[in-house]
Amino acid sequence: MRYINRAIFVKIKAYASLKMPRFINIIFFLFLSIFAFFEVEKTWAAGLDELDIVVIGGGLAGLTASREFQRNGQTYDLFEALDAFGGRAREGGGEWIESDHVTIQGLAKEHGVSLQTEPYDKPIRCNRNGTELSQVEMIPILKSTITKLSAAVSKGGFCTDEGKYKSLIDILPDLTSDENLLIRAFVTLDLGLPPEEIQASIVVDLKKDLGDFLTVLRCHSWGVSSWVLNQFAYQYRVKGGMNTLIEAMRKQLDEEKIHLNHELKRISKDEKGKFHLFFNTGNSELYEVRANAVITTIPFSVLRHIELDESLGLTDLHRNAIQTLTYGANGKIQTLETMPESFRYQLNTQPPSTLWNSVSGKGTTIFLGGSEGENLDENSARPLAESIFGRTIDTPIDVYNWFKNPFARGSYPARGLYNPSLDDPSKVLKGLRACTEPVDLFYFAGDHTLLENVGYMESAVQSGIVAAQDLCEKYRLRTS
Repeated sequence: MRYINRAIFVKIKAYASLKMPRFINIIFFLFLSIFAFFEVEKTWAAGLDELDIVVIGGGLAGLTASREFQRNGQTYDLFEALDAFGGRAREGGGEWIESDHVTIQGLAKEHGVSLQTEPYDKPIRCNRNGTELSQVEMIPILKSTITKLSAAVSKGGFCTDEGKYKSLIDILPDLTSDENLLIRAFVTLDLGLPPEEIQASIVVDLKKDLGDFLTVLRCHSWGVSSWVLNQFAYQYRVKGGMNTLIEAMRKQLDEEKIHLNHELKRISKDEKGKFHLFFNTGNSELYEVRANAVITTIPFSVLRHIELDESLGLTDLHRNAIQTLTYGANGKIQTLETMPESFRYQLNTQPPSTLWNSVSGKGTTIFLGGSEGENLDENSARPLAESIFGRTIDTPIDVYNWFKNPFARGSYPARGLYNPSLDDPSKVLKGLRACTEPVDLFYFAGDHTLLENVGYMESAVQSGIVAAQDLCEKYRLRTS
């Protein structure tokens, strides 16, 4: 919308009110109005309105994409809805880095951020409905569960005759009580949803994860030395927490190119191929930006609440994915309370939760999933923590619930009972989901866009690199 700014309008009014003949006043008023029009046009073009590439979302994917543009000498602007970068990784999430997640490890090294190795040499505690099980007691439960998972993998048939996903529980009808509790706890914590809401194909990954868990428990029970165990069973965490890496990445970006407190509300595209983006910045009117290309890293759980105009050219597959891709309901409680002994982590079946030592070395993190994660808030957190610790907790606690966060609306993308076509591979970009392929110069990035490592920080940073590099290549081809 064009407008005449206040200063110019006051000048026009002042000149027009001079005591001159009426016809001279009219001429002056028309002249100054034309002058004001061109001044407005000049102000419109000189602001942030006419941009080259816009990256939406300042989480790991957005920060990584912006880094790639900056390294390639490509102009960009990064917009974030909140007053800080990092997304879910900043808000208490994104803590564990797997040993084979080399992209994010490389980012940490590049930015001078230290990673601490988290080996499995400490004991793993298992709690079944309030009763602690020894590692030796857990081994036969794991073995029988893995046997049934292996049979389900061999049998296959993860979809119905109508082409819809079966649930995990549909293909595992003969579980014992202990096996059911174990699978329910693992799946609910890992994906944020109960087995009834998770697609049957997850059985392949579940078999591997429980197999790794069994190997670690066996090593402990056999008295295998910590040195041997640490050669194959370890993860990483960022020293001081993920905010350390996020801040280091932000500092490498051009300050003039990053814009906080810009919440995207609408995107459209005009007949000249320009994207029009409308942001809520806290003012009464939306702030409009025009761009040549866009990368959105917004989770589909949030993007489905943003107006995406038909002019963007999104396919039915894109829109189906945006509306139906499943996200988990996980939450975290961080407390200064400590467990009575050193441990790697503790798995509880009721409520489904995992406990581990804080990355700062002080206190404990309680990770929840399913209904407990979905309903977690300041009122329920303390009673939950007290029931898990078995004592009154008087120390302060921090609560994170991504499901209730309007800028996340879920924890991690989960393999739910959506249309199986959403898991088809892209024929345009290797490793990408077909439902997140770019539409000309409109790109998607984030931990939901790749086929591998879905929901991990590794997927987020990889997707940012893939999207930015492909877009840079398109630019070079079009301008050469």
